[in-house]
Amino acid sequence: MNESLQDFNELKLIFQGLDFDDICPDCRGQCCQMPWLAGDEDQLANLFPGSIKYIGETPFVLDHNECAFLGPEGKCRIYEMRPLDCRLFPLDIIEEQGEYYWCVFTTCPDWRKMKELFEPLLPLFENKINAALWDQFLKQIKVTKEEYAPYRSGQYVILKKFAGQIA
Repeated sequence: MNESLQDFNELKLIFQGLDFDDICPDCRGQCCQMPWLAGDEDQLANLFPGSIKYIGETPFVLDHNECAFLGPEGKCRIYEMRPLDCRLFPLDIIEEQGEYYWCVFTTCPDWRKMKELFEPLLPLFENKINAALWDQFLKQIKVTKEEYAPYRSGQYVILKKFAGQIA
């Protein structure tokens, strides 16, 4: 396994021990809008043909109303292999005036609890974002800044400046 993929898989494993059931007991997919796929996650397109759209070089699950991975009961059908972006939400990296910041999108009903959960993990996350993944983040940030309504309308709280890999 190459180092880039290993870092990516280790980043996803950070979430294995986190319990979201008491934070998001019946969210019914309120956050399931426009996730992007990183690393080798575009393999999910094979599971859900037609659900993945590319904007530039970045694959997104583009259904602004409901994610293709959301089941009829309001739960994720691919929870165990959900994309990194879904694992991170409402946490994200944004760009403001050429600087990059960790933020929490306030569109999440329990964004305050998620903020408390994620904030101590930020240094660990940053250490696992290698140059290849950072390049993907940069492409995603550019697209979501233009396309994702909560980003455009400032529905987020900045946590701290991103201190990881910046190309």
